[in-house]
Amino acid sequence: MLDTSCFKTDELKTARDEWFDDQEDAEDEYGPIGEWKFCDGTSFSKLFEERDRFNEDISGWDVGGVTSMSDMFDKADLFNQDLSGWNVKNVLNMHRMFSDASFNQNLSEWDVS
Repeated sequence: MLDTSCFKTDELKTARDEWFDDQEDAEDEYGPIGEWKFCDGTSFSKLFEERDRFNEDISGWDVGGVTSMSDMFDKADLFNQDLSGWNVKNVLNMHRMFSDASFNQNLSEWDVS
């Protein structure tokens, strides 16, 4: 497994692409997707856009340093996991985050002030 303390935006997109190409190989290299770590300033923009079969549990992700989640799940038809525990107070952009997605979870506890 690759010894990385956290993913930066470009590294995250590479790992994501590898995960969708071959989940087993990607997990050997990066660990299970639900345990990935992210550097401050990382962007999740379009991370799972049009990934219509994605529905992994990523509720444990520490997203406290993430700055953008725009279009993150746009057209991610199956994604419907509980993200209520995410700390999104530093996210500046959530434009179209769940656009055209079937997501239907309670996010009322998110601090988006």
